[in-house]
Amino acid sequence: MQKIRKAVIPAAGFGTRFLPETKAMPKEMLPIVDKPTIQYIVEEIRASGIEQILIISGHAKRAIEDHFDSSPELEQHLYESGKMDLLREVRKVASVKIHYTRQQYMRGLGDAILCAKDFIDGEPFGVILGDDVVYNANGEPALRQLMDQYEKTGGTVIGCQVVRPEMVSSYGIVDGKPTDDPNLLKVKDMIEKPSREEAPSRFAALGRYVITPDVFEVLEQTKPGKGGEIQLTDALRVMARNGSVYAYNAVNYNPQPAQVSWNTDEDTARRQLPENVSCEGSRKVILRSAGEQDLPCYEFSCLDDQDRSLKIYVNADTGKQCRIDI
Repeated sequence: MQKIRKAVIPAAGFGTRFLPETKAMPKEMLPIVDKPTIQYIVEEIRASGIEQILIISGHAKRAIEDHFDSSPELEQHLYESGKMDLLREVRKVASVKIHYTRQQYMRGLGDAILCAKDFIDGEPFGVILGDDVVYNANGEPALRQLMDQYEKTGGTVIGCQVVRPEMVSSYGIVDGKPTDDPNLLKVKDMIEKPSREEAPSRFAALGRYVITPDVFEVLEQTKPGKGGEIQLTDALRVMARNGSVYAYNAVNYNPQPAQVSWNTDEDTARRQLPENVSCEGSRKVILRSAGEQDLPCYEFSCLDDQDRSLKIYVNADTGKQCRIDI
């Protein structure tokens, strides 16, 4: 079985949900606390053991390439100013080796993946979208978990999270057959934003995939759908009917507090929030990374200084921030 050595980041979209801010700035460069979104994505890929990264960019995305490029003038300024910590951080970002290609026309995620065909060259590969940032301070990265499942099953693996029943209408939901692992389903179909009554499960697509190379043949035969776009989901549905596609619950939490110890009070946990966010509410939840012990946390619903909604989780045992979701 081939190892996963390459990953693709589709980043060509217009980012219309964040207009007018994304008219000149790529949505992938919008900051979460102190880093652009795409840097979290690249860090997750590298933490998963992958060094070959392809970013599929588009019009007005030059800022992404500049971010991961060297900046001699800036580095010289930081050196002369004695700002060595910042200098090390800038050089660390520029040390990442990234390849780029352009999606010339916005024809959907499936078309973007087709742009990576030559780079992938017949190998299985990872895909991470920039819409879901999963911050896992001490646990295994979500993409790494999918890679582990690929090594066990040999099939394409869709990263999922288990959502509350009232939230299924906001996600693409997996219809699957249970396996011996409660966190793993064998995919039969995928349903886009079903009602609570129609939803076949609570496994919601997370924007992370490990995909076998036969996807390119399927995508080349997939007809454009709504808006003239070729969708990756349509290709995955065909692959599920013809072969082995799995869905893995890489980031699950139970919204009801379990019988666990809460060693940190809420006020102490709240002090872990970044200074540039305002807290709109909080509650106790149980986070669960697949294969790990339940983790009692405080979930804070926040707005950052860009008025974007964040979910920030603080470990109730250690009192340390452990995850950020957008």
